[in-house]
Amino acid sequence: MLIERYLARAMLRPAWGVLLFLVAVVAVFYSARLLGQAATENLPVESVLAMAALRLLLYLDVLIPVAVLLGGVIGLSRIHQANELTALHAAGLSRFQMFRTLGFWLLGVVCWSRRCQWRSGLGGMAFFMTLRRSWPNNWTSRV
Repeated sequence: MLIERYLARAMLRPAWGVLLFLVAVVAVFYSARLLGQAATENLPVESVLAMAALRLLLYLDVLIPVAVLLGGVIGLSRIHQANELTALHAAGLSRFQMFRTLGFWLLGVVCWSRRCQWRSGLGGMAFFMTLRRSWPNNWTSRV
């Protein structure tokens, strides 16, 4: 139990850092974009910031799994560089026991992400829209 908490902490600390960085990048990008639109259309700043916050909430279902994946990789690489994985293996822990914590976190994040996508109606629609944009115009005219 103690080792699982240590491994979870070692993987989730970088995940929080990555998530905060990604949220900051997306927030700055969309705030700047919406503020540019607000300047041309004379929109109030409060409504622009509210629109940026709502748009940021839509991107959390993408940002959280990416942050957990990158945080897990960063955390495991730090543990591996300090030879702690070798020490845990020498102490009698199997690889399954060591990575069970990461598996639970990843499974929880994937389930949460899928629930948010299908609840908001973006599950299959986002995939179709990306395909639709990548098609040449002459393909859609034949249908």
